[in-house]
Amino acid sequence: VYGCRNVMLLYPHHNDIGASEGIIGGHTITGGDEARLSVASISLFDLASVPDQARNLVARTVRAA
Repeated sequence: VYGCRNVMLLYPHHNDIGASEGIIGGHTITGGDEARLSVASISLFDLASVPDQARNLVARTVRAA
């Protein structure tokens, strides 16, 4: 569907999410390539940390695949 095995929806974290920052959930996208969809959030409190947070999420998602 997307031409890759892992797709991530990334949102800014807030308290109403009801979960900790990071990966919130995962789903399989059926059809063709059976891609994995992850839903995650990152904190925007310290903007300098956003690249490291994103890198860590990608690393966790790739290892889990």
